[in-house]
Amino acid sequence: NYVLIASLDIKFEENFSIITGETGAGKSIIMGALSLVLGNRADMSALYNQEKKCVIEAIFDISSFQLQSFFKENDIDYDSSCILRREINVSGKSRAFINDTPVQLSLLKELSDVLIDIHSQNTLLDINQGNFQLAVVDKFAANESLLFEYKKAFQSYKRLNQELEEAANKEKEMRKEEDYIRFLANELEEAALENKNQQEMEEELKLLSNAEEIKQELTTANYALDEAEDNSIARLRIVEENLRKIGKYDKRIQEISNRLSSNIIDLQDIADEIAKINDSVDYNQSRIEQLTIELNSIYALEQKHQVDTIEDLLKLKAEIDEKMQRFSSIADEIEKLEKERNIAFATTKKFAEELRKKRLEIIPAINNNIIEKLQLLAMPNANFGIEHQALKDYTALGKDSVQFVFSANKGQEKQAIKRIASGGELSRLMFSIKAVLSEIMDLPTMIFDEIDSGISGEVASKLAKLMKEMAKKKQIIVITHLPQIAAAGECHFYVSKNEEMGKTTTLIKRIDKAERIQEIASMISGEKGISETTLQAAREMLD
Repeated sequence: NYVLIASLDIKFEENFSIITGETGAGKSIIMGALSLVLGNRADMSALYNQEKKCVIEAIFDISSFQLQSFFKENDIDYDSSCILRREINVSGKSRAFINDTPVQLSLLKELSDVLIDIHSQNTLLDINQGNFQLAVVDKFAANESLLFEYKKAFQSYKRLNQELEEAANKEKEMRKEEDYIRFLANELEEAALENKNQQEMEEELKLLSNAEEIKQELTTANYALDEAEDNSIARLRIVEENLRKIGKYDKRIQEISNRLSSNIIDLQDIADEIAKINDSVDYNQSRIEQLTIELNSIYALEQKHQVDTIEDLLKLKAEIDEKMQRFSSIADEIEKLEKERNIAFATTKKFAEELRKKRLEIIPAINNNIIEKLQLLAMPNANFGIEHQALKDYTALGKDSVQFVFSANKGQEKQAIKRIASGGELSRLMFSIKAVLSEIMDLPTMIFDEIDSGISGEVASKLAKLMKEMAKKKQIIVITHLPQIAAAGECHFYVSKNEEMGKTTTLIKRIDKAERIQEIASMISGEKGISETTLQAAREMLD
């Protein structure tokens, strides 16, 4: 259920498989499906039927590759027949699987990158990019693990540099307010708020400020209650005694007597308490002044900081103390970050130097190998080189920049390939790079999708010969419009379109020798149509 494919099963042979077909028949769709199962992004437009999900599976024989550790590390069941699967549901969301285990898309791509390499016409655009050119050098130099370590160190260095910059800016801002914060801290410290109770202080001040009036009134009250010759308590005792004498005649009188007795006791307690308070109240001008100063200080601080209580001031003091602590700790933090940053920089520098050494060492061998392949592709005077430039700053790929330079003709000065290489020359150059890379890498499968643009005749025959040689060591799948390459394959698939009930579908089938003769003859003839001459030429190419 992918684009124009309703359902399709293809089994490629171990060595050299060819895919041909009419323009627009859907050859690129098949490669698109394969790219999808290898980890490319998907969307709703990929669905042939918008009401059904799309399922794409690719089965790889990985028995001869040491991949058990990958499966173990990622908790996936290992099988020598490895199944990669992508599913796209009707909402456009996709899921990825390895051997029926759901995985992240990045993990699917990580595995597919060691299983297969797809080279298409779009890849020709990459050859002009500096990062691609440097990646080619690193592939030749087997720099994968070293580059991984460099990137890890470089990211650490960048992160620590950023953290150090932020800490320095933070310290700068903190220093701007340090004097003021210290002033606030000292002001709150001098107020000695920890053991003070504002409410109690206010009540004490109110008492002391009115001591004379309080003492006078308490003395008068106590005199009337208990100290005067004819005081209230004494007179009530006489009444209580009179009632007690006659209480034996009437229970009601007895109850009144008892109640009065109880009240006299309470009044005596009140009188004693008044006397006690009166004795404790003493006008103390120095204490009044002390409380006034302390409370005014508290009121001023509360107004200044817009709070209502000592508790609020103490919370503020704790926050200011914490800021003060940070003033001293930020310097320690900066010192620590500087040490860590310097270590990370030294590690980054070390790995960058190792990368440069290996890159410079391998460049001559790359140049020679690619020139050798170009000569095999009918470019006897081709000259290829890789120019190295040391960068001023460290980048995610090291401190190096490279540029591929090329000349196709004798006596022609090498220049950047994007300036001088034609389409056919670019195709041959890119194929030469891939061919040399395939010799040093263990990729089991390589796919070439119509990379033969601008190539024909003798060059096409030489390219076919090189592909056939590569296919002795790995699986090669080629989508081509060149009869020379089509004839070199060991098995041949033909892609066509079928229209039925107003719906167009893409079909693919493996064709036999007779059908191959017809297809190759058609490729030779082009628009002229098949003739006996082209049929005979096709037979000879296949024999």
